[in-house]
Amino acid sequence: MSHEETLEKASKECEIFKTRQDQEYVSEFDKQTEKHLKGE
Repeated sequence: MSHEETLEKASKECEIFKTRQDQEYVSEFDKQTEKHLKGE
């Protein structure tokens, strides 16, 4: 694998990870708001 191919593959993997992480991320504010709305 060449250096350029390695960089391209790493970039693609990073985008996949970032997309997944952004979809699954729940901020502390969101957690507290959800608790408040549930009456906890």
